[in-house]
Amino acid sequence: MTKVQLHVKAEYDGAELKGYSVYEGSEQRMFAEYPEAEKLALKLAEQQVLDKSRRQGASGSPQVKISVKKLRLTEDESSVFFESIVEAVATDQFQISAGGSRSADGCS
Repeated sequence: MTKVQLHVKAEYDGAELKGYSVYEGSEQRMFAEYPEAEKLALKLAEQQVLDKSRRQGASGSPQVKISVKKLRLTEDESSVFFESIVEAVATDQFQISAGGSRSADGCS
């Protein structure tokens, strides 16, 4: 199993929302609207987890699951938004014996 996380952060100047940032490597990308920032984060997370899993020896096409967790001041959707954590997890199949295969996380 291989995991990567990216963050979509709300950027404020005092109480004023200036936009949303996503880091692509060391470059900060700014967006006026949240959906644009999340779209980039989802794309980058998938690319990065696939690249990382292949460097770790994954074969073929690992399965990728992506989740987004939004962090706010309260659970209310209208409360102050801080950031989203975009997490991508890649799992792959590998042989453990001549009789079968298991996923990289150890499940059948």
